[in-house]
Amino acid sequence: MITDLDLVEWQIRISNGQKLPIVKQADIPLIGHAFEARIYAEDPDNNFLPQSGKIRVLREPPKLADGSIRVDTGIREGDTISTFYDPMIAKLIVHGKNRQEAIEKLNTALEKYQVIGVPTNIKFMRRVLAHKQFQEGKYDTSFIAQN
Repeated sequence: MITDLDLVEWQIRISNGQKLPIVKQADIPLIGHAFEARIYAEDPDNNFLPQSGKIRVLREPPKLADGSIRVDTGIREGDTISTFYDPMIAKLIVHGKNRQEAIEKLNTALEKYQVIGVPTNIKFMRRVLAHKQFQEGKYDTSFIAQN
């Protein structure tokens, strides 16, 4: 979302025998800030233990006209999250003109994301977004364990 390039389209073209376009690094823009939040059927309060069950209600956040909110998923209302596969429900991707705007968009999108039937990590991610260290970008891989 920050480069305005569709890498998935490139992957599809390659799989169809087409060549990659010639693009120099200097020609790839870096525009704004983006986050991807992976929505999982899991219990963050129990060591992120994967959960299973039927998704009775699934309401994705509304997409914005400017394309700054995207949901990548193959899960639909009524589907069952099984113990035999990855419990990921979706990838929620947002873009903002800067880090703070992207955080705000992600928080709003998570607030509007509804999953009923299985526990999810949505509330956990909202807590992370609200944390001062995360807001300031002053964190590392020990952030979750420490906070």
